[in-house]
Amino acid sequence: MANAVVRLVMGRMTVSVRDGPGNPRDFVALYEIDAAHDNWFDWAYVANNQKRPIPQAGATAGRVTLNLPGKDGYYEVRLMTVGPTGYVELASGPEFSLGNPKCITLSPAPAAGTYTLTRPDGSSAGKVTVGP
Repeated sequence: MANAVVRLVMGRMTVSVRDGPGNPRDFVALYEIDAAHDNWFDWAYVANNQKRPIPQAGATAGRVTLNLPGKDGYYEVRLMTVGPTGYVELASGPEFSLGNPKCITLSPAPAAGTYTLTRPDGSSAGKVTVGP
């Protein structure tokens, strides 16, 4: 994300944005991994840390406080704006997990080595190392 710092505290998270583009409708939103841009859990404008009203002027920096979901899973924070044809992703933060999300067990276990994890859409979900 355009220089973001994320802090999790008691069911809420604070995201600090710096060096953003400064559009009045720039907002930070919390998503489940691979969620559509219009399917956020919580969001707020960068310029005023609120959902309403739409800010009169944009801000290139700001702090946004978001509520965390009450379910385990994998999430990410995205810096978004509203363009002429809909929502536009400007940047995204690292993926993170809350609680004890579901995991998979491979049986039989794969041979020792480093494997790339791939999402259904073909994008990388990171790497995992198996073995001694």
